[in-house]
Amino acid sequence: MAELWGDVCMGLLFWGLANEITNLSDAATLYPLFGLGANLAQALAGLVLKATTCRPSSEFGLALQLSMAAVIVIAGIAIALQQHITNEAEAKRRHHRHRHNSSHPMAMAADGSSASSSSQIDAGAAAAAMAAADAQFDAAEAAARKAKREKQQPSAWESIKVLGRSLEIRCLAVMSLAQGLCNSLMEFAWKCHMRLLYPNPSDFTAFLGDVATWSGVVTGGLMLLSPLLFERWGWRGVANTTPNMLLWGGSAFFAACITYQHLFGAAVAAGGAAAAGPVSLVLLQVLVMSGALLYVFGKGAKFSLFKPAEEMVYITLDEDGRTRGKAAIDVVGSQTGKSGGSLLQQALLLASAGSITGIMPVMFGVFFLMLRGWRSAVHELSQVRHYSYDSPSSSMEEEEEDAAAAAAAAGSGTLPGRQ
Repeated sequence: MAELWGDVCMGLLFWGLANEITNLSDAATLYPLFGLGANLAQALAGLVLKATTCRPSSEFGLALQLSMAAVIVIAGIAIALQQHITNEAEAKRRHHRHRHNSSHPMAMAADGSSASSSSQIDAGAAAAAMAAADAQFDAAEAAARKAKREKQQPSAWESIKVLGRSLEIRCLAVMSLAQGLCNSLMEFAWKCHMRLLYPNPSDFTAFLGDVATWSGVVTGGLMLLSPLLFERWGWRGVANTTPNMLLWGGSAFFAACITYQHLFGAAVAAGGAAAAGPVSLVLLQVLVMSGALLYVFGKGAKFSLFKPAEEMVYITLDEDGRTRGKAAIDVVGSQTGKSGGSLLQQALLLASAGSITGIMPVMFGVFFLMLRGWRSAVHELSQVRHYSYDSPSSSMEEEEEDAAAAAAAAGSGTLPGRQ
């Protein structure tokens, strides 16, 4: 449940709210600011996490309570802000609809023809009629949204069929699957050795706080550089940055992990890193710091380079590709990669009786093959289309269609609703 917090609350609920209240013309300005704010928050969260855990190990329970209290307070603030934003958006929507209704030619003609008898109009009845019209419109809009959500939630078989029809969707699914699985395997290897270096939970959590802080700083910096990198390297170069970083850095990291486990694994398992000698302790510190650097820059490249490159592909797809295709990738790609990495780790631990030394080479083999598939998918996509910030946006075409439909509705004498 804790792992789902980032995907559900941050990925789904926040961006769903942002997409609902942000105009397309403002998205190019506001969305980068949202990303920078998220990374600033991650950096601050790392500082808070380290501050609450800088206590003796006997007070770790108190540190955990302080951290969760901060989460509850900030969540309450988020709920209040969300309610305020929703109320403001609803007020603007009603005002916009009433303004359109009052300025419509049919309504103006009706007002002119009834000017002589305006004194006989019952103001209460008019207000009641307007409230009833609002309620009817809201009910119809809610039903339309529900039908749209149900339409955009494909079954597993529909997801597979979507993947089979589109080369772009297949490549994106491979990239998403490889990204989730490779990050899961690399993070497992890194945290196994981190646990050896920091057996105390307070020290372990404080180190993770530092990592979170630097992850936010690095990701924010790469987000500022990403437009320049897209201009200099092109879509393919930027999309290949994350797999290349994991391929070269991850290969060296796994080689170091395998070597360390063969040389000192038995001694460390018996008496701890300090008991295995000063050489073992120094090598373990270097290994953990190297893994932290790879994790920080890998996360930064994922959110500042890989995700924008992925969204550029979605922009060029049709409506079915942007809705059903994206949902299919969420089912088949990212979640399968995370779950597959966890299942592979559990299976290998059971088969090796819990020996990390025995499973590291197998994990590296899967890690390497998935990265090769990731790079191949990027190469295939780069051969299909030239992706850039100037790629045509289907959303703009949809806005033009909506404007044409509104003009047609006005010409036919129907009162326009929310556009």
